[in-house]
Order: sequence, then C-alpha cells, then structure tokens
Amino acid sequence: MADRSLIEWCDATWNPITGCTPVSAGCQNCYAKRIEGRNLPGHHIGPFDKIQFHPDRLDQPLRWKKPRRIFVCSMGDLFHEDVLHEWIEKVFEITRRAHHHTYMFLTKRPVAMKHHCLRWLNNSLCADVPSNIWLGVTAENQEMADDRIPVLLDTHAEKRFVSIEPMLELVDLTRVGRNGLGIAGNALAYPSMSGPSRSFGDLLDWVICGGESGPGARPMHPDWPRGIRKQCQAAGVPFFFKQWGEWAPQEFKGPHGTVRPCLKPNAPWGVLDRQGNWSRETTAWNGKIGKDSEAGEVYMWRVGKEAAGCLLDGREWKEFPEMTRKMLKEGEEMKVWISDNPTIGRIDRTYHDKSDCRYFRKVPVFRKKLIDLSEAEKRGHTPCSNCAAIWEEK
Repeated sequence: MADRSLIEWCDATWNPITGCTPVSAGCQNCYAKRIEGRNLPGHHIGPFDKIQFHPDRLDQPLRWKKPRRIFVCSMGDLFHEDVLHEWIEKVFEITRRAHHHTYMFLTKRPVAMKHHCLRWLNNSLCADVPSNIWLGVTAENQEMADDRIPVLLDTHAEKRFVSIEPMLELVDLTRVGRNGLGIAGNALAYPSMSGPSRSFGDLLDWVICGGESGPGARPMHPDWPRGIRKQCQAAGVPFFFKQWGEWAPQEFKGPHGTVRPCLKPNAPWGVLDRQGNWSRETTAWNGKIGKDSEAGEVYMWRVGKEAAGCLLDGREWKEFPEMTRKMLKEGEEMKVWISDNPTIGRIDRTYHDKSDCRYFRKVPVFRKKLIDLSEAEKRGHTPCSNCAAIWEEK
C-alpha cells in the first residue's frame, strides 16, 4: 500500500486483498500483473492470478490521521469471485472505523459488488452504504459501459463513478441503458423539458478517463476523451483526464500554444482513426488529417507517459465531485456522544448529518457524555457504519 500514491485521482492506496484474473479487453496489459514478483511494499506477493488476503494490512487506514482519498485494492479486485465475503466484511468494517477517509472501490465485477454490499448492509443493520464509500466500475469500451454501468447505478452509494481507462474507443455515456428502471439511455442526466437534469439521483457522479501506459500500450484518439468531456460538461458532471499514456498525438495544445511531443530517435508511430483502426508506421489512409478527414485520422507517436503528459486542449482536467460530508482537520480528534441508553448514541453535531442515520431519528438520547472513539470501542460499543454514531449491540 502507498501513503502517497502516484495514481492521480487518489491520495493513497490500500491493498488488504491482492490478485486478479482477466475479464475483458482492458485487462490485456494490466499494470498490477506487470509488477508481480517485485515484492514491493504493500503490493502482491507471488502469482498474480492467486487471490491473497493480507490481514496485517487491514489496520493501515486507522494509522492515517489525515483524511485521504483511498483507492481500495489497486492491486486486485475486491469483488473477484475468489474473494470470501468475510474478507470483504473486514474491509468494510475498517472503512467505518476509520471514517474520516473517503474510500474508492473500483471493480470490473459490478454484479458481485452489488451482492456483497447488500449482504453487508443486511448484516450490519444499516440502511445504506456509508457516505465515505464511493463505488465505481471500469468501462474501457462501449460494450463494457453498457454492461457494467447500469448495475452500478442500481447499487446504492453516496457517489458512483466510472473509470474509462484504458480508453480503447469512443464511449457514449448518454446511451447507456438503466438496469431495471425502464429508462432508456443517459447515465449522466435525465432528459427534461428544460434540458438535462440531475435532480433525481441514481446517476454517475464522476467520470475518469485516460490512455494506456506500459509495454504493449494501445493509443487513444484525441477525440475520444474530448467526447467524454463534452458529455460531462453538458450534464454538469466532474471530468478527470488522467493521462495520454504511452502515445501522444503528433500535435496537441499546450499551455503556451500548439506543441509537438519530444520524439526519441526512431520513435514508434502510427495512424489512428476515430473508429480505432490502427496503421502502425504506415500511411495507409487518405492523406488528410484531423477535422479535414471524415475518419479523423491522426498521427500518434510513442513518447512515454511522462512526455505525453495529461493536457487536453491546452489544460489539465482534474475535477472531483463535491464532498458531501465534513472532513476532520489534520490532528483533530473525533469525539462522539455516548448515551447511557444501551441502544443509541450520536456523534457531535459538527460532524453528524442526522438525516443519514435512522437510529438518530428513532431513539432519544439520555444523559449524554463526551468520549472519544477508542474509549467507546473499549466499552464494547460499535460505530454505525452510516454516520459513525455509536451504540451498544445486544
């Protein structure tokens, strides 16, 4: 695990479970599998296709006092079919104990994610997934977007997001069906008389996209991320452009105008059109380029991830969803109200949105006193996974 992750959209990674097996085209050049056997701290040990549970890593978020956006299981898939539910419950338990962090769960197996979330909610007697857990799916092409996003939208979560990385073709999120709701299309907004509307919920809250890096990386056409950005802007959804990856267009806009990537001698190149047809080191096309061509062919050069950078049309796009709960400041101690009534307690109002917690509404609090979370746990109290309120289980 890493306290300072190189993954641009998170602050840290946490890998209590590692290992995975391929399920779709996006797995072809898996970065996690590529570094197997290197014995890096917090990463996978041994063959990557062997799912491993690491109990010694479970308490890492408890030791991080400053709130972080944590990518959970960056070196595997938490919802792989070989992961036991009791392991997943232990991971969820840490997320509610270390509730000052935001946890990002990203999977290629949304059906399993939905099943495990529902099972965990039933076992923990909570009404919904806690607000500090964001659920997401990977959708590298339109087929996977159509398959995975509807299941994600049918899974209750405070924030839902999609990672279109590696981006292998143009993806239209406005034509993604909605699972079981009888509503055709658009995972970003509902149609209305006044234009796209997001007032009904159950939509994507965030979109990440980026090109592929590493050996065997496939190029990404510039119009593909532009298309996603346009869809997000029309619906008012935060858009995060992570990287070009190994390949960059021959010319692209930088902060000081149009630039060309720094090419190495004999750098590989090719021509890519909007449909994803790739002609490596050949000009088997109509001789036009970009907007002058119906197919939109562009030269792509392999310059490496660092040189290609993350500028799209002259600027970075690193937008995040708004945080819906107040985060603790660094070094600030979480205090909770504990009641002598053995069924219910509540957190200090500074950090508690009472609308989130059904226990707060149902049972009154008597003879309150202020203690910290560690002391509450010593007394045998259990934190509510939805709002961090404390009550004693009988």
